[in-house]
Amino acid sequence: FRFRSAGRPEGWIECRLVAERDGDGRLLNARGVLRDVTKGYLQERHIAHMALHDALTNLPNRVLLEDRLRKATELAQRSGHRVAVCFIDLDHFKNINDAYGHKAGDALLQTLAGVIKKVLREGDTLARWGGDEFVVLLPELANADDVRPIAQALIDAMRQSFEVEGVALSATFSVGIA
Repeated sequence: FRFRSAGRPEGWIECRLVAERDGDGRLLNARGVLRDVTKGYLQERHIAHMALHDALTNLPNRVLLEDRLRKATELAQRSGHRVAVCFIDLDHFKNINDAYGHKAGDALLQTLAGVIKKVLREGDTLARWGGDEFVVLLPELANADDVRPIAQALIDAMRQSFEVEGVALSATFSVGIA
């Protein structure tokens, strides 16, 4: 078994024990080996994170989004709630990359991700679909009209200009909601 050491920087120890028992089955002693598996455990966790998150924005990727969407729809079927999916596409994003460079474009995507996340409720998911596209998953809506204030907040938040590397950038975008 593995356990985490308390009161110290994160560390994981693997313990393998063998029990010695007497003829009646009572425990006489135990012997075993303790091994520090922190490095391997943290590497496994990092690899799992990378498999489910976008490298640029650290947002959930398509794989994790699809899993959360499946779970949200299953829960909605049981509870009678609604689920909304918002697809956000930045218009003419190529022009930003061409005019200011990919580094500025990447910084804009990271900034937009942060702005969008601040608008969402706890339990909502913002994912990067790819390139300049984001998806917002809104689970547990009481009815279809509950998406309107959230969608309006998203639109309002993204209408502002953003300072990226000393340049004020504004991006137009398209939003579709199902």
